[in-house]
Amino acid sequence: MKSMIVRTGFIFGFIFMLLLTTIAAGNIDWQNKPVQQKNNDAVLMQQNEKNSLFSLNVFGRTDLKGQGVVLAPENATLIFKRLKELNTEMTQHPFSEKTQILKKAFIDLLGEKGVLPNEASKEAYLSVLSPRWAERLQRTRNTTIVPNPFANRGTCALCSLGGEGSGMLVPLFLLPRPRIAMLWIGTGLSSAANLITGNGYVAGGAQAGFAIGFMGIGLSYAIPGYTVYGFIGYALLASTTAEAVEHYPPNRAPVISDISPTDGEQNAPITLTELQFRIQDPDGDLMSYSVTTDPDIGSASGNLKPFGVYKVPISGLQNDKIYRWTIEVTDGKETKTEKCSFFTQGKPPFDPFLQGWNYRKEISITHTQVAGDVTNFPVLIRVIDNDLRDKAQEDGDDILFMDKDGVATKLSHEIEYFNSATGTLTAWVKLPAVSSTQDTLFYMYYGNSSSTTQQFPEKVWNSNFHAVWHLNNNPIGSILDSTAKENDGIPKGDMVSADLVEGKIGPCLDFDGIDDYISFAEFTDSHNMGTCTAWIQTTSTKLGAVWGEANRDSDKPYIICGKYYDDLLSFARDVYGQQSNYQGRTSIGLNDGQWHQIAWVSKGSGAGNAFYFDGQQVSLTWQDGQNPNGIWFDDQSTDTHSIGALDRPTNDWQWTGLLDEIRISDIPLGSGWIATEYANQNNPSGFMSFGPEESEP
Repeated sequence: MKSMIVRTGFIFGFIFMLLLTTIAAGNIDWQNKPVQQKNNDAVLMQQNEKNSLFSLNVFGRTDLKGQGVVLAPENATLIFKRLKELNTEMTQHPFSEKTQILKKAFIDLLGEKGVLPNEASKEAYLSVLSPRWAERLQRTRNTTIVPNPFANRGTCALCSLGGEGSGMLVPLFLLPRPRIAMLWIGTGLSSAANLITGNGYVAGGAQAGFAIGFMGIGLSYAIPGYTVYGFIGYALLASTTAEAVEHYPPNRAPVISDISPTDGEQNAPITLTELQFRIQDPDGDLMSYSVTTDPDIGSASGNLKPFGVYKVPISGLQNDKIYRWTIEVTDGKETKTEKCSFFTQGKPPFDPFLQGWNYRKEISITHTQVAGDVTNFPVLIRVIDNDLRDKAQEDGDDILFMDKDGVATKLSHEIEYFNSATGTLTAWVKLPAVSSTQDTLFYMYYGNSSSTTQQFPEKVWNSNFHAVWHLNNNPIGSILDSTAKENDGIPKGDMVSADLVEGKIGPCLDFDGIDDYISFAEFTDSHNMGTCTAWIQTTSTKLGAVWGEANRDSDKPYIICGKYYDDLLSFARDVYGQQSNYQGRTSIGLNDGQWHQIAWVSKGSGAGNAFYFDGQQVSLTWQDGQNPNGIWFDDQSTDTHSIGALDRPTNDWQWTGLLDEIRISDIPLGSGWIATEYANQNNPSGFMSFGPEESEP
């Protein structure tokens, strides 16, 4: 114990002496400068406000000098960008060919921008980033994992090291030279990796760190109000205490795969006797799992299991039902959860007249209203029918749709609204195919007093739909999603019952443009293509988002579709960001108080985007001619998704007006689908017709 205290005291004492040396030596360093050099430095600091002092420090060699130069912000930004790229590669792959290329490019850039002294040899400065002792360690490199016990501290010996941020970079040295240590204090990102094992850490946020035996390059750029710093090189020992420290290689979560039945499977047989899945831990850890089902058809669990396939016995499945099951796997450190669902086969073909139904009507879709053949199409039925008023159950449970008369196959449907006092029905029926060359026929049955509900909303919307919000329920609570993914939204701001008003298709929500919006869950997987559609109405001149994705860690990056300052239908990505800056605008004004349908189709990386207004594709004028190559929502943990605004630290883009029937799917729907969807939803009575009532033969 005594020896431990002595060693600890020695370490802290050494660091304290280094700090004192820094202050003293820093003063001596300034006092020893020639008067002309002091004057030059003063002149540099008083240069035009658009430029600032950029400083270069060299660690580990006495023969290489640093200097200060006035540099334009764009040049400083470019240098720090290259520094960050080099840091990432050098800490993860210190001996790769790419690292060596990036080192040379970085030194070349310093020379090009005048940061290196005029008489400097680039090769000499490059050697600072390739010390011989680091190269020798390449021969002994292995992958031994050394755990780090401190949650908010990263420590690494014999390491590559780099970082950047805003704050202070302090070179420490023993008189008169060379600098042998360095401190940094500020907010930013730093990383280090052991050259033998490859293990290291990444430290983010507010932090303080030091490096002993440091050989490399340090940079600082004085911007009015704060200083940006950066460093890159090698150290005998580096340590950082920060808000967040991630050690790598980090523990990796278990992986769940080969799920059977597959998530969203439509026609699982009721004879199915088991569920199946595979689990694997990338680090080779043993795992424990548990499986539950809803409704309860079976469950299972296991402890300390290796990689493999596991099965869950089930029984009691019924036709035409949805079953959900949850798999939870842990390696003791990380837990992975998968929520899955499947649908059992529909009832065998039957004749409703032989099973208690008394009435039916033929429904005919006018083929001239269909822009192109579509399959698995959820068609809107909106009708006021006195026969439904007089003969259907009060809650509409006996309303049934069949693909033909007589012995036929039941069609999945969802009733969004039914008023038995008036016979008003709003429903969605999934049709296997809708033709553009001949009328499509199907049948509505009703009048069965003993029938239980015939609805199956989840089966109307196939697995490609991530969410379907009719926005027809009271916003006190959740905004219900009709798909099997149960991606219910959470109302934010001051949304109340009075915000539920009559909409385009049924009830919808009225957004106040102040703080109303809906936050919804992140997707369970990431896609680079998909389709969003919505019905909108506004008279406001304010900008507003219909839907969007924002980054919770920053108020800069986002994806959005809505209207911009000129009140035109617009699409934007990262308008205030620094990496990509896309703004696309139509010539279509939205503030007319009329209902309009908008659609954004992302065709995938490299394939671009398409935009639709009232069923027709429209062109966008892109800022600086930039057209993003397919942009879509993803599953990044820091991203949030919302309707009616952007859910991020700086909430903005609040929508003022009405929104109805918002859908998100992960496939790029075609122009024929979107035009047909618009024709159906804009004028249901013109899209289809109802025949006379027929009674049981």
